[in-house]
Formats: sequence, structure tokens, C-alpha cells
Amino acid sequence: MQQHISSAEENKNIHSQSNCNNCNGNGTTINGLDAGEGLLKSNLCEINFKRDRFNYYTNYQNLILKISDTVIVEAERGCDLGVVTAIGDCAIIKYRAKKNQCHDFKKILRSATEEDLNLFKANRQKEEDAFDVAANKIIKHNLSMKLVDVEYQLDSSRITFYYTADHRIDFRELVKDLAYIYHTRIEMRQIGVRDETKRIGGMGVCGREICCTTWLFDFERISSQYVSVQGLTFNPIKLSGQCGRLKCCLLFELDNYG
Repeated sequence: MQQHISSAEENKNIHSQSNCNNCNGNGTTINGLDAGEGLLKSNLCEINFKRDRFNYYTNYQNLILKISDTVIVEAERGCDLGVVTAIGDCAIIKYRAKKNQCHDFKKILRSATEEDLNLFKANRQKEEDAFDVAANKIIKHNLSMKLVDVEYQLDSSRITFYYTADHRIDFRELVKDLAYIYHTRIEMRQIGVRDETKRIGGMGVCGREICCTTWLFDFERISSQYVSVQGLTFNPIKLSGQCGRLKCCLLFELDNYG
């Protein structure tokens, strides 16, 4: 049973490949390789999963991959299916932009087969059914939590239930019920309201898809002081995003105001 609340800030100091041999700036080695040159040799790839959840993996077999290819990757237990969204230099730059960098990369095992894709589609339907089952169980146990999403691992060795709550939830009885029904590992993962919006997606008042579902890697704390510094009128309705928190874009031009 695991609870996670994501909160991080984007690393603005991104070094270029050509002039930096230690691009994380602290001499870290990754899988025995230097974090600058070593990353180039590791064939780093960004892999996207359901609801724009992504992570970084090494193409250790030097598979011929391109953007939008579906691949099978190592998971904590078993394997999972994802889509290639960045390769090589692009993946390295995006990786370095993350504050919470994991230096223990898992591997891309192989390209996905037609059988894998059919299993993936079947799991999407199972997720809808599991969502309804879990929602009813939450009501049964009178738990003060909001179920947001359900995600099956490809091999069904784990089912993750994402939820929001204002306080810590004792969901032990809920997990027992779900484990009895699905006979697999059940993970309950608490997320924040901004993470909820990131998973659901939507359109901003600017007419574009909201930033957190397209390119914003990590969340940074947005202060009400940013409003006054930029000479804006504090109107919570106009300045709040779909998550109910102050819009992340209040930060984008802050550095232009001295």
C-alpha cells in the first residue's frame, strides 16, 4: 500500500550536449556511466503510458525505434506496454529538465506485438469495470476519498488505483476486497488535485490543451505574490486553473518582472 503526492519544480538549467560532459552538474554516475557522456551511450528513451504518465528507459539492445512505436518495458514486477515519445538527444534533454531524476533506469525489452496490443486494449476495458467496482467498495466502506483513475499493468501483475483525499485514508479493508476480487497486487496511490487534472486533461482559457497534460513535467509552488508582482488583479475565478489552484502559467513570465 503506497501513497504518493507529486510536487516538484522544473530544472531550468538545461545543458547542451555539445558543451557539457556532466550534464546533471554534480558528477553523478548512472549505471556506472558518467551522467553526461554515459547517458548518450545508454540510448535513453522516454516512454509514455496511460494519462501521460512517462518514464525513461534504456534501449540496451539497440532496437530500431522511432517516435510512436509501442514497446514492452521492464516494470517493478513483470512488464508493461508504453509508447516511445522521445529518443536520444531529445530524451536526454527532457530527462535533465526533471528535478526528481531517477538514476536507475529500467530497460526496453522488445517491440510490442499484435498480441500485446490486443491485451492492452482488453486491459483498458477491464480498467473501466474495476473503476466501477472500486467506487462501489469505497461507498461501502464509507471512505472519504475520490477515485480518479485505474491502471492495469500489461501482464495484470498489478492494478493501481489513483485517488485524491484531504487526509490519510485507512484503506486496508478496501485493498483486501479488491485483492480478493482480482487476485493480484493492489496499489492505492494518492495524488494531489493538480495531478488529478493532469491525468484527466482539458482545455485552458487560452484555447490550448492545458500545460500539465502536454509539456509541463513537474509542478512548482505558485504563490499569490506572483499576482501582485505582475500587476494583475487578484480574481480567484480567472486566475485559478481546472484544478482549483492558481494557474501554473503565472510563473512563466515572472522573471521579467524585477
